Amino acid sequence: MNRGGIYVVNLVEAMAGATATKAARKDAAKRLRFSSSQAGTLALALKEDSQDFFYSACMTLVDGLRGLHCGFYTWATVKLYYSVFYSLRAWLAAEGVCSFYLHTSPFSVEAAAGAIGVAGKGTTHVHVQSLFARRNPQHRFVAQTIDQVMALDWLTQRREDSNYKTPRFSEPIAPRHFNEVEKYGIRRCVAAYLADTTDVYTFDKDHAMLALPLKVIGEAVAVVRGSGAVRFAHNELSMLSSSCCDDAGPIAQMATMFKTFA
Repeated sequence: MNRGGIYVVNLVEAMAGATATKAARKDAAKRLRFSSSQAGTLALALKEDSQDFFYSACMTLVDGLRGLHCGFYTWATVKLYYSVFYSLRAWLAAEGVCSFYLHTSPFSVEAAAGAIGVAGKGTTHVHVQSLFARRNPQHRFVAQTIDQVMALDWLTQRREDSNYKTPRFSEPIAPRHFNEVEKYGIRRCVAAYLADTTDVYTFDKDHAMLALPLKVIGEAVAVVRGSGAVRFAHNELSMLSSSCCDDAGPIAQMATMFKTFA
């Protein structure tokens, strides 16, 4: 569990008592009221969490690109989905929103004096997307569709197709959502997606599997920076930059992007 979640769960368990039932702990979470001091402590924890989540978003993005380069399309689909998932977690943590679990029940709370715990529903993935959508209902990542499906839901469907619904992986054949990347190459597509300022590719079903994660991570970094500098160690930055490559070598646009993050 992340730092913020651990801190809040410890507060809830202290309020409920060591011998409290599951129901009593859930009730305590809903009755939790943060003092100014507790809110400040949580905010500091979430600041660190946002850095960690963002680094994980970058690593999973790189892993997805490596999967594409090697023709492991199923792995690339899953990893690119996870890059968005971690980007949203970093975004929420940077804004002072803590997602935590009591047993299997999700809750959230803001790092603000007087804030109360709010019960959620679903898995961590569903909960994180719901929190982001509730806080940013007009954001294009929430409001736009891909192939007549809400963008984040479309991305989730591609991941679930790969993980659960398709009994046989498509390799060595690229699935439909990677046909354009396969046709034009990773380097050319990455350059086009990063240079796209009008979302020509972001919500296009033939490009979104890579274009959308690149856009989400590019906007998440601004929010994370708002809570403190993005800190990549030299060896971390080197690994991220050098791992984004194709047969011609490292992809310069990705290396440039990561340098701007640091």
